[in-house]
Amino acid sequence: MADSLNIYKRINEVRKNTDFIKKLKDVDGQYKVVTHDQVTDELRDDLVKHGIVVEPFLVSERTVSDTLLFMGFKKNPVIRVECVYDVIYVNIDDPKDRAISRILVHALDAGDKAPGKALSYAVKASMLKMFTVVTGEKEEDRTEKDADGSGITAQDALEWEQKISKLSGDDVATINDVAQ
Repeated sequence: MADSLNIYKRINEVRKNTDFIKKLKDVDGQYKVVTHDQVTDELRDDLVKHGIVVEPFLVSERTVSDTLLFMGFKKNPVIRVECVYDVIYVNIDDPKDRAISRILVHALDAGDKAPGKALSYAVKASMLKMFTVVTGEKEEDRTEKDADGSGITAQDALEWEQKISKLSGDDVATINDVAQ
């Protein structure tokens, strides 16, 4: 069965199994992020099951050393790398069948890790977008709020739609009237 699926159908099969990854890694006590390893761990089994290989390809790179910004114990100058990657999703049964996601990323490091950080970020960001994975700190946030964080639940929207559909053409109502 999997042999007959093109790359977009395979991607859709992966999308069916993962729609949310909780932000777990704390960054300086200020905010949380989803890591490359979390995304890879969550999607890997489905990528293997549906025969998708992820190939990052470096399109361009620019490295800048900032002598005014320092990091770490030794106060090494920060190195900023800016990269463009094509993250390619390959159908293993037909390697010419591909989907490509182009992404611009940058990374900072005071040592030799900036290129690796940029690569990891490119793959993570591309996979989150390609497989339409939502991230957040609380899983219930995605069911209790809409995308802009307004707090409108799917149930609220359905009830509003039903109330609006009952209004005649002569009725005038605001969203506040319908919400009550």
